[in-house]
Amino acid sequence: TLLHERGGTGARADRVNAVAMELGVDLSVAEGLVDRAWARHVERWNRGETFTSRHMVASLLDEVDARAPGRCERLTSWFEEAIAVHGVCAVDEGVEVVTALKDAGIAVALICDTGYSPGRMVRRMLRTVGFPPFDAYAFSDEIGFPKPHPAMFQAALVPRGVEPGEALHVGDLRRTDIAGARAVGLTAVRFRGVYDDLDDAHPEGDAVIDRLSEVMGQVGRLSR
Repeated sequence: TLLHERGGTGARADRVNAVAMELGVDLSVAEGLVDRAWARHVERWNRGETFTSRHMVASLLDEVDARAPGRCERLTSWFEEAIAVHGVCAVDEGVEVVTALKDAGIAVALICDTGYSPGRMVRRMLRTVGFPPFDAYAFSDEIGFPKPHPAMFQAALVPRGVEPGEALHVGDLRRTDIAGARAVGLTAVRFRGVYDDLDDAHPEGDAVIDRLSEVMGQVGRLSR
């Protein structure tokens, strides 16, 4: 977790408004369509499948039999770009920690399950809030699978020739981040500074941290 939306729910409201205008329906109807499209995304994510904004929009239009030339493309653009209108913030200490790691010569990769915003948008938002370039990126809409699929973690390791035992993964969700990282042999660190995942149906991290600055100490332990 490195980014969060500035101002809360503005992007969601924009998506609802876009659907209402495009389809000529009441806001309450549009809200239900958007919410059910997102629920389908979550369902597919839980099954280990990708379900992008384009998929969400297509399913929304199919629900009301409203396919029309250009409509899916227009709404997909709204769904993907809405968050850029309102902006994002970096999580506390995020920019500083990533910068410090890179300054120390440590390769840093980003492994990200995407929702409304595809990888190209996340890259743009990371630059906007001051993150330095990462050494590798693995976005679920580009890889074709979400975490905990091994391909997501391997896509972060292979470009730098890093072995799993030489790396650690920091994430907040036990089912995707912790279980996925441990399955491929990474040290898994659970960050609970934004969201504390208490789902004990899935494994706990090798370490649990409350602040991203604690990552520096975890990297030091890994190198011993």
